[in-house]
Amino acid sequence: MHRQTLSAVKRTFLDNAQRFVCSSAMPAQSPPSHPLLGLGGGGWVFLGPNGVGKGTYAKQIAKHLDVPHIAMGDLVRAELEQDTSQSKKMRELSEKGQLLPDDLILEILDKRLSQDDARGHFILDGFPRKVSQAEALSSLVHVSMVLNMRLREDALVAKCTGRRLCAECGDNFNLADVNMPECSGMPAVVMPPMPPPVGCENKMRRRADDAEEVVLRRLAIFRKESAPVEEYYRNAGVLVDYEVLGEMDPTMTCLMDTIYDFVTAHR
Repeated sequence: MHRQTLSAVKRTFLDNAQRFVCSSAMPAQSPPSHPLLGLGGGGWVFLGPNGVGKGTYAKQIAKHLDVPHIAMGDLVRAELEQDTSQSKKMRELSEKGQLLPDDLILEILDKRLSQDDARGHFILDGFPRKVSQAEALSSLVHVSMVLNMRLREDALVAKCTGRRLCAECGDNFNLADVNMPECSGMPAVVMPPMPPPVGCENKMRRRADDAEEVVLRRLAIFRKESAPVEEYYRNAGVLVDYEVLGEMDPTMTCLMDTIYDFVTAHR
């Protein structure tokens, strides 16, 4: 593709991204295929620790590109609600506190990836978490980009411990006012709070797994498990690191610019 054509596609891509992050909904009629998707095929995987926002960004970008967002956690929860021998086995394992075996997880994922809308392009988050899972995923589909979302740990802990849920309406909010200057080589991070509206202030609840000691323990496990997966995809030449530095709107625009540059460089 000629440089002039690439520039035109990038302008269209970023103009649409800017309009998207400034509005609450997509246009009534979206094009059947986003120009960016013509630059390369395959699925995209979003990696990152709990609380970094990978699921939120994956969902929004998938909506913008008109491709399916596949959240592994949602697939497992949906399967658990089914009345099948497999779901019964999964419930028994979960009730015993045991992790679901890879073959069950992969069977659920393969079923979703086999659906017509996921053939060609999709965004997957929450999987893989181990190198063996990454290898198995590569045997199922072509993974053309892996976005590794990162956020400095002190900001991530503040964000996770600041999460609140309204016990009445069920909406999620965040009380953390993150304003951390550059320090010891770590980038500055600014994330204003997302306070509850009038009527919800006195009904806020924090999930038990958002307590600081739980968050720190979860991060330690994540670091240990994620490093080999990141290295696997880095060696495959499909990993792109992205440091989250602020709230959603500016992050989304910069993130989509990063995705564009990576995809066009590896088309």
